[in-house]
Amino acid sequence: MCGLGESVKRLDVLATALKFGAKVDDLIDLDLAYAPPFATAIDVLIHAATTLENIRLGVAVGIAAEAVIRRLQAGEKLCLLDVREREEVAADPLSIEGAKVITLGELRDRWEEIPKDCPIITVCGLGIRGYEAACMLREKGLGPVSFLEGGIAVASAFFI
Repeated sequence: MCGLGESVKRLDVLATALKFGAKVDDLIDLDLAYAPPFATAIDVLIHAATTLENIRLGVAVGIAAEAVIRRLQAGEKLCLLDVREREEVAADPLSIEGAKVITLGELRDRWEEIPKDCPIITVCGLGIRGYEAACMLREKGLGPVSFLEGGIAVASAFFI
C-alpha cells in the first residue's frame, strides 16, 4: 500500500482484519472513525471493499489500463467517457481521440448522449467516480459498461 496522508491508517485496519480472518463483507460493515475536515463519512477502505464485492457479484466491471490499451491497439471501437469535473478535464484532458466528457453530476440528465454501438469505459481521476458512473449506466440498461480501475492516476503510466 502506498499513498499520501492516512494510508498507514488503512494498512493498520487491513492488517488487523487479516489477523482476525475478516472477509470483504466484514470490511464493508466496518464503522470507522472520521473527522469531516480530514476524511469522508465512508472511508476509502470501505468504498474499496464495496467496489470489490460489486465486481465479484457482477454489479460493476472494472478494466485495467493495459487492457484498454490492447483493445485500442487492436482497433476496437470504445467509448471512453470522462466523468471528471470540467476544470479537471481542462487541466489534464484525455489524449485519446473520441473521448467524451460528461461530468458525473450531469450524467443522470445526459446519459442518452452516450454512444450505444460500442463498449463504454468510464474514466475519472482515481476510479471512484468512474465506478459510480459505470454502476449508474448499467442501471440505465447500457452495456457493456466498465470503469477504468485506478482512474487516470494509474492509467497515466500507460497512455494518458
